[in-house]
Amino acid sequence: MFPIYRVLVALLIVVFLGFGSSFAYAQATEIFTAKVTRVFDGDTIEVLTSQKNTLRVRLAEIDAPERDQPFGQESKKSLSELLLNKQITLVKLGVDNHGRVLGRVFRTSGDASWQMVRQGNAWAYDRYISDQAFLGLEKKAQETKSGLWALDASKQEQPETWRHEHEAEKKKVGK
Repeated sequence: MFPIYRVLVALLIVVFLGFGSSFAYAQATEIFTAKVTRVFDGDTIEVLTSQKNTLRVRLAEIDAPERDQPFGQESKKSLSELLLNKQITLVKLGVDNHGRVLGRVFRTSGDASWQMVRQGNAWAYDRYISDQAFLGLEKKAQETKSGLWALDASKQEQPETWRHEHEAEKKKVGK
């Protein structure tokens, strides 16, 4: 069954190459399979590759609420249900400034980043976005009040803004 899984995922990636964001995939440095062994939050996972290497992976194109932020635990739970202990295909796009692999994660059910935004469990990360389709997915989630979009508007703070505010608070306190 595993070889069939690889064929299906390869076909899925070819479809995304042809019809999706060709810019993101033109930058791909590696494509490989792995098993998700840990979910840190709604956009960061740990995987074990077939070569027995452990990698921390940041899902490209999205920004999910931090664990202490409103909807953070729900976002983490959603990504866990989607990926934890599952075989995935990782399209590595690079490494971020925290040393995490930056990539798109696929299962036979599709692109994990797309699913997180479509379900309202993450924002399209417009600061780093290369696939404009994410903006449409986010708009649809907002319109249907899915996931975090069901929260009061005052609690729908983008994670990047939330991180900066809390970093400033920590500096004031001297932590």
